Amino acid sequence: YWSPSGGSSAREPLYFPSDVAENLQQRQLLSGWLRKADVLGPEVVAVNLFSARLMYRACEIFVDLVQMCGGTVLPLTLQADDQDVVRLWKRFRPTMVMGSPGRLLQLARFLPRPEPAPLRVLFAGESLHPSARAVLDEAFDGPQYVSVLGSAETGIWGFQRPEDPLNRFWAPQEIVELEVADSGTLLVSN
Repeated sequence: YWSPSGGSSAREPLYFPSDVAENLQQRQLLSGWLRKADVLGPEVVAVNLFSARLMYRACEIFVDLVQMCGGTVLPLTLQADDQDVVRLWKRFRPTMVMGSPGRLLQLARFLPRPEPAPLRVLFAGESLHPSARAVLDEAFDGPQYVSVLGSAETGIWGFQRPEDPLNRFWAPQEIVELEVADSGTLLVSN
């Protein structure tokens, strides 16, 4: 299938071919690591607020990962109306909410208080700045934070455990090879 680049500075996204079998194999390997590291597991009921538009597959990737780890996922997507998210939140009582920090902040500002808070917040796609974390801490009653690293071109290849500081990630060697060039640039191959 064709995938759009997620962070291109071009006016139009750049498209590149992706191999379905390779992507699923990478997700299977990563899901094993995510279970072992206590990032995802069968106890998870996740509200997924990642993007699912214009061929961008972030929502789908996280649906696969949660399900491969034995969890349940509610794929509402980035475009979900906050009122719909709150209605489903009250009905299904999720244990995790996942999305970009910007989308999570939007939900945090809309979510009525008091609401049962998720145990975990999974963020990806951009950094979680301290000021954003303070807002999420208040809205979700001090949740655990987990994150993943990757790109449209490489897939997800790194993760952060609940006990890790916000700047520490794990990159399993069977998924990715990392090299730091003399210029300080991180080279990623999978």
